[in-house]
Amino acid sequence: MSCEYFRGLCKRAGSFQSTKELARFVVDELSRLTDSVYAMISFYDVDTNSLLVECSRGFPFKIPPTHLGHGPLGVAMERRETVVGEYGDFSHILPQLAERVGPVIAVPMVFDGGIVGAIGVGRSKGERPYTEDDRKMVEGLSCTVTPMFVHRRYLSDSVTRNRRILAINSLFARLIQSKDVERLMDDALSHALRLFHADAGGISIETGGKFLFKTLNIRRPPTKDEMRSGIANDVWKEGRGVLVRNYREHPKAVCSFYEDNKVGSIMLEPLLGGNKRTIGLIAIYREEGRPLFLLDDHNLFKLFCHQVGLSVNQKMLMSDLELQVVVRNTVFETIEALLSEHEVDPHQLVVSLIDKTLGLLNADFAGYHVWVPARGVLEPYHQRGFEFQLPPMRLGEGVAGMAVAKKDVVVVTSYENEVAHEDARRRYGALVRSAISVPLIYKGEVLGTISLGRGPDKPPFE
Repeated sequence: MSCEYFRGLCKRAGSFQSTKELARFVVDELSRLTDSVYAMISFYDVDTNSLLVECSRGFPFKIPPTHLGHGPLGVAMERRETVVGEYGDFSHILPQLAERVGPVIAVPMVFDGGIVGAIGVGRSKGERPYTEDDRKMVEGLSCTVTPMFVHRRYLSDSVTRNRRILAINSLFARLIQSKDVERLMDDALSHALRLFHADAGGISIETGGKFLFKTLNIRRPPTKDEMRSGIANDVWKEGRGVLVRNYREHPKAVCSFYEDNKVGSIMLEPLLGGNKRTIGLIAIYREEGRPLFLLDDHNLFKLFCHQVGLSVNQKMLMSDLELQVVVRNTVFETIEALLSEHEVDPHQLVVSLIDKTLGLLNADFAGYHVWVPARGVLEPYHQRGFEFQLPPMRLGEGVAGMAVAKKDVVVVTSYENEVAHEDARRRYGALVRSAISVPLIYKGEVLGTISLGRGPDKPPFE
């Protein structure tokens, strides 16, 4: 009779296309065959190392994830064997069920040597215990349906993954055609939330010497201080993404941001430029109570951000080329206009060039020094952005003195750390974050320097 039943079970179970439909059918069969009030199917989640309920019957509330060794199902999974007994005799049980559930059977679902999940049934407290026939029936049903669950879950995961990959590839083609970086950011963020079923997110990109930052659905965007002290800062600096399943428990979690946004599971990935330098970052999250992001989500999110990074890098290269053309045309037009005059002051030529290109290069400060060999100093001739008069500089003092000493372009990304001269660091360190100095050389002799600087709120020169 049992053989005939299980043959029929295979035929009926095989007609279900989805895991949820099959799970509901199995739970109903478990309850009917064993005369149980409670029945449950849970699947093992590798990411959280716990059992997640797929389908249940008879329980007055949603059952939370179960860890290995906790409760009947957790013990069955840990031991990889059937367990039978009273619910209250197991460790780490749910207090809400202790007064309701009595006899239980829990059977692990094992396929090809790996843990798949667990099936459990229970009767009300005080009811008759399960028999050996009940145990064999649950075990037989578990052996019959486990391969079916594995097959359907594999197909479902594969279909979902393939759909996501196709969506990411089609998005890449769309992003490449975006007119500008800001439009690209909007498209990338909205697609990220939809593809990964996230509640909110943000994207930041460093382009053209500026930081662009956009958010979507975030109740209260993070402040600059929160970004500098949180997980995002580490991801940006290290160029490696992270998956955080419980944001609140992370050591770098920002309490104020969590309280305002109820962040649960979060993924952060850097956007890398052609030289593997971080040029941006995308972060998306699900609120507390929502399903956690899994490893497969994170792997696909990495692919997504890689494609976005390529698109951003292409836009930045095009912008750089356009900027070079604009700067070059400005320089040539300025020189041509000045040379058309009868008397040309070479110093005035440099001043005009500085004034016309300062904004184009997103610089806050500029200084033009003339080299006086007899005194061995760089005398300031023209300046922009400084509220005080620039002093003369000797060889090695500041970026201008370094450029003269080397007879080459000097670029410092951190003025306080890279400029050796103490007096220059003290004078300009808090004011200038990054600087570049270009020596003006004629027939091997230095005539002067042009120096530009950016303040602390702007990215460094490259």
